[in-house]
Amino acid sequence: MKTAHDLVAAAKSRIQEVALSDAEQAVLEADVLIDVREQDEYAAGHLLGAIHASRGMLEFKLSSNPALSSRDLKIVLYCKTSGRAALAACALHDMGYLNVKSIAGGMDAWVAAGKPVVKPARNSARWMRTEWGAELEHRFRLARGLRSEPLAIRMAPMFNPDEVRIKAGRQTQGFSATAA
Repeated sequence: MKTAHDLVAAAKSRIQEVALSDAEQAVLEADVLIDVREQDEYAAGHLLGAIHASRGMLEFKLSSNPALSSRDLKIVLYCKTSGRAALAACALHDMGYLNVKSIAGGMDAWVAAGKPVVKPARNSARWMRTEWGAELEHRFRLARGLRSEPLAIRMAPMFNPDEVRIKAGRQTQGFSATAA
């Protein structure tokens, strides 16, 4: 009988896992960055520009979203330590997606390396995206020659209708960017 560890090891042998040293570049080049952890993990902090689609709902969310139907989308996935992301990457490959990558070590490795994480504002009962956070994201993307409104931000309401993201330069509910 196979264990969860056996399944993850088999998945990792089938997918493209991006080393942490190359992860930022992979994220910048991605059409969509997906956090496959659970909602509470995502809410506690996530990578800038990531959308949430938990591992258990990933296939359904991608199948029901026309913006994600193109099988040549560049997709980067991550989870806490990279096990769920590896399983998710295998599932997306099985669905016909051609450019799927997983971040080796996941969120834990990203945070341990001191890379930036989007976290809820500490001084607010509601999780507000500050103007500074919106401006940081805008400059971050423009400096790298990317669209100022990445696919992840345009699509976020499709994944969680209760969560409103930046649209047309307005400040709305969301998150602020901080260093881990």
